[in-house]
Amino acid sequence: MLRLADGATGLITDDRLQHLNPTWVDDERIVYVVNRGSSRDLWLQSLTADLLPRGPPLRLTTGVGMRQASLSPDRSKLAYSKGRRISNVWRVPILADRPATWSDAQQVTFDQAWVEFIDISLDGTQLVVSSDRSGNKDLWLLPADPQVPERVQLTDTPYPEWGPTWSPNGTEIVYYAFRDGARSLYSVAAEGGLPERIDVGALKETFIASWSPDGARLAFRGTDANNNNDIYTLEPLSGTVERLTTDPGVDLFAGWAPDGSITFVSTRDGNSRIWRISVEGGIPEPISGPGMSYYDWAPDGRYLYAIGVHARADDI
Repeated sequence: MLRLADGATGLITDDRLQHLNPTWVDDERIVYVVNRGSSRDLWLQSLTADLLPRGPPLRLTTGVGMRQASLSPDRSKLAYSKGRRISNVWRVPILADRPATWSDAQQVTFDQAWVEFIDISLDGTQLVVSSDRSGNKDLWLLPADPQVPERVQLTDTPYPEWGPTWSPNGTEIVYYAFRDGARSLYSVAAEGGLPERIDVGALKETFIASWSPDGARLAFRGTDANNNNDIYTLEPLSGTVERLTTDPGVDLFAGWAPDGSITFVSTRDGNSRIWRISVEGGIPEPISGPGMSYYDWAPDGRYLYAIGVHARADDI
């Protein structure tokens, strides 16, 4: 909460859950939507004059699955939406004579859940995804064959986790998670176990990482104390962190190209393009036209595949 008269602030919640739509009931109470428990519901919180919570919050609904809530001006009625975002994994063939259509696509997962990131094991048999099928954004291992129903939950924490990537030898998965008020890189064994935080020195936040072909280094997006988003590399064994880009534009989605260079998406020239830079640093060069976003390299290094943005209607 922010008091406009003097700029004083007070922390109302600190339980690392997803808090949405804070709305005043009167001068001493607010309601908000939070995923506390098994679904998103409406909770009531009383407040003190010092901008702090007065006692624990009170649950107003149970099992509704709210997305947004709004009170009428006289606070006598409540309007809300419910449901959840759903996305599944699909695959399409790469056709030589035409773009693939929905008639060519094959659905791989059939969850009533949200799958946000995906990476494929080098042998092509397993997928690692970020999914909220258990309520929280956790990491799951799935067979690449949609006929095989087996699902293995790799992480089970109260924190959202995204962007998993397999190590070249298939034994480790690196991802980023939101813990302690910041996004940081973590690693977990592909066979399961306790996640470990990856030390990146003084960086404020770290995001999706990409492995070098030999598995000795990681490339990732990092945010420094001035909130600049640039590309960094890390040697996990030595802990050495090196900064590759310094542009005031946003640099993200660091990837390790098969030839050993680093690629990334940047808005540095006012457009969203894919750029390439030497692992030793230097001046990056654009390698795509405008309107490109998240991408991945073909295993043979001849092509990269990107999601188009703006006029490209999010096609591949």
